Amino acid sequence: MVVVSLVLLLLGSVFSLPFGLLTKYVVDIIALGYSMSKTVLLLGFGLVLALLVERPLPLKVTWQFPLALALMMLFNLTQFLWYCHRFQLHPPDWTAMVRNGLWSMSRLDHFHTSKAMLSSLPTSLAYKTDVGYAFGAVFPNWLLLGQFACFGGLVVLCVLACLQVLKSRPKGEAISFVLASFVLIKCAVDGGPLVPEFWVALPFVCAVNWGRKGLAWSAGGTLIYTISLFFWKWRAPFVLLYGILPSLLLIGAPWLSQKHRRAAAGCLLLALLSPLARWWLDPISRIQPFALNTMVYAGSRLESGWLIHVVSPREIVLADRAQADVVEQLYDPSSGHFFVELALKKTTNPYTLCRDLGLELSRKPLSWYNGRVVVTSDVLFLQGQLDEVLASPLVLSSKVESSGRYTRLTLEMRPGVNRDLGISVLGPKLSVVRNFQMSYPVSD
Repeated sequence: MVVVSLVLLLLGSVFSLPFGLLTKYVVDIIALGYSMSKTVLLLGFGLVLALLVERPLPLKVTWQFPLALALMMLFNLTQFLWYCHRFQLHPPDWTAMVRNGLWSMSRLDHFHTSKAMLSSLPTSLAYKTDVGYAFGAVFPNWLLLGQFACFGGLVVLCVLACLQVLKSRPKGEAISFVLASFVLIKCAVDGGPLVPEFWVALPFVCAVNWGRKGLAWSAGGTLIYTISLFFWKWRAPFVLLYGILPSLLLIGAPWLSQKHRRAAAGCLLLALLSPLARWWLDPISRIQPFALNTMVYAGSRLESGWLIHVVSPREIVLADRAQADVVEQLYDPSSGHFFVELALKKTTNPYTLCRDLGLELSRKPLSWYNGRVVVTSDVLFLQGQLDEVLASPLVLSSKVESSGRYTRLTLEMRPGVNRDLGISVLGPKLSVVRNFQMSYPVSD
């Protein structure tokens, strides 16, 4: 029954975007991401465990998984700090690496440099989800190959640990352990040890492995981390209320259900309602990649006669001429993207338009505001030239200043350029971006 349910959830998430967004709505509470990849991976992880749980274990795993995780985190953190040192970056600041128009960000409390080990995956996949394609050009291949092998070993240890817990522990405790283990594996490749979800998940794994003593030490670390957020993290109260607490409730509900079912049901309900509360009470969060925000965006009303700006990795071909006319289609060699203006002939919404054009809805490739965009950033051109950026058909005017190794750029860009494209333009071949700012009119 569990296997059938997971297969249906997995197929529904892959082949039905509305169903997938509903599933992602729940997964976002413990593992936020732009694309559906984390949702699919969590369901796939659960399916593998369900298929293997009845088989005998080749070996027992206890402390090996936490130890391997700690070593992986230490290596990843060192890798990130080396990257910052090499390119004169301040670790707490948001920075990005741009390669052939595809970019990936990093900062100390959520870095993606560890994704470089996935950079050899097909480039077509990089347009849908961040696989560290840009960072793959910074680190030597032998290092990335070794890092990927170590990560593969970590995943194997995680699977063995989860299977062992599923066989030997009560069902609720085992489910909480599986969810927490997935979050920790996710942090090993995406985020690092300073993201809130890492410290939420850690006590559950430590409690299973070392009992009350492990729970006390790890929960103490989580408490210290949470208090520290108020001294260095922007919007720390919102991170606590809408990030740490809902994640803690969702992961802990199965464990709590063993003895307190009503309390567990209440925790689960609060966790599931938290995205709605965040959307209602925290307007700034509406620009983040939560599934609820994507749902609202997908259902936005686009009136007939409106001019819609489209960002696409490939040329746009309209199958339904009764829906819209192509006013202008430009190819920007600097970012490798097509920029298209469509005049709508009938009222529609972003979900329908993205589906018909084959675009990734979660990236919000459609814009319908008026007014020019201003992008300001420091750029270090490792490959490619400044002239390639200035020659972009998306750039209307520019101001260039020197800032040490970096070039300070102020670009006035065409209406419809979104944040993804504004960053992509800065990497004609390979660039490091810091101090990025973008101002544009609010959408109607």
